[in-house]
Amino acid sequence: MQRINTSYFYRLAQKLFPLRSLQGDMELYFDGYPILRDAREELRFFLTNPLMPPHTCAQNGQSLYELVSKIVDEEFQRDRKIGWGEAASIKEALSHFEISLQSDFGTRDTFIVSQKAAFSTTVLAEQGQTAVSEQCLILVPEIAFDLADGCRCLAFELPTAAAFHLFRAVEAMVKSYGESIRKKPFTTQEKKRGLGGYANCLKQTSLHVDKRIINSIEQIASLHRNPTMHPDMRISKTEIMSTLGMVISLIETLALDWKRREDTPETPLIDILPDDSKVSALIEDESGKPESGEDGLVRQVNSGDARGVAVKTPRRRKSEPKAKNAN
Repeated sequence: MQRINTSYFYRLAQKLFPLRSLQGDMELYFDGYPILRDAREELRFFLTNPLMPPHTCAQNGQSLYELVSKIVDEEFQRDRKIGWGEAASIKEALSHFEISLQSDFGTRDTFIVSQKAAFSTTVLAEQGQTAVSEQCLILVPEIAFDLADGCRCLAFELPTAAAFHLFRAVEAMVKSYGESIRKKPFTTQEKKRGLGGYANCLKQTSLHVDKRIINSIEQIASLHRNPTMHPDMRISKTEIMSTLGMVISLIETLALDWKRREDTPETPLIDILPDDSKVSALIEDESGKPESGEDGLVRQVNSGDARGVAVKTPRRRKSEPKAKNAN
């Protein structure tokens, strides 16, 4: 797969179209030479380019190239003018080349790859391994190949193939993570059980693996990876996008816990990742229920207020008179 410059044919036309302005008795070196020189250089590039070489239009293009080169390459003559026959021959050759060019490239296989969600098509197709951080690739370099292939399949709308490669990357990451914290490789029997088997091994109390990591591995294994291996199973374009998000999240979390164990083993993972219990408590506190205090009443700000804070309104004592209107 190679990218092409879609504006190239505009540039080709920009260099060839001025050939139509050639006239007999035109001063060659003052008027015609720049036009002929630019057209020849562009024709030379087009006829010899390896990316999109001309097929049926090559002969007509070569004929035009030879007519132009014959004038450009001749020895300098101060008063040289373009002959009427030369101008007519070049225009006729240009017309033949344009017709054959349209016929040739009008049947070429050209496709447009639509963007997938917020992901750049170029990144998915050419740099899929950058979907995860560099730290993940340093810890387990082999996942780069499957991530790149998986993202490329995603870009070209092959969701089932993309899922296959993404799950391979997850399994490689989980395997390396497990062997690192266990201080020993998995046995052949343990490897045969796949993600689910790795998750069971990580449940050992002595390993102190966060339960959310194990739950994520089991979820990917049971709901996504295992069904995908069945030949009758097909992954939809919508499902592969959510699968990609889960895969990236799990790989990044494993890398984070891996580095935590190496750098600051005394710090639990729960202190690094968001604590769902604290988030739930925060949501309950901001549920909109008014709370009274000694100094006054707490009024919940309208939900449309982007600040999302509570504003305290002072309580007016009974002994205080109401403020009179100044008017």
